[in-house]
Amino acid sequence: MPDHVGIVCSVSSDGTIAVIEGNYSDTVKYRYIKINARNIRGYGLPDYAKWAKEHSEKEEDDMVRYNTIEEMPEYYRSDMRILVKAGIVRGREHGLDVSEDMIREAIWLGRAVGLLPKE
Repeated sequence: MPDHVGIVCSVSSDGTIAVIEGNYSDTVKYRYIKINARNIRGYGLPDYAKWAKEHSEKEEDDMVRYNTIEEMPEYYRSDMRILVKAGIVRGREHGLDVSEDMIREAIWLGRAVGLLPKE
């Protein structure tokens, strides 16, 4: 019965895999073994696409979006006015349609390119 799990980090063209294991001789260690080694019982692959779909739909439902600068928290408004005027942030036919994460990213970009003062 298998009692050990490792995470495959890479696969070489010669059929060797790099595996990181957390319980190899009581340490965390990389091991390099052949893909078809006798001690490998199988491989597992999480269903990332299903997880992403389930979680992105939930996040979309919970996400607050702002269509105007006036709807945004006050501490973002002056920076967002500058970014809209500079064309960094543009709206759609129904307004800006931005989330708070998008606002923070736009402000970070504005600071990075020198449109906004750095904190």
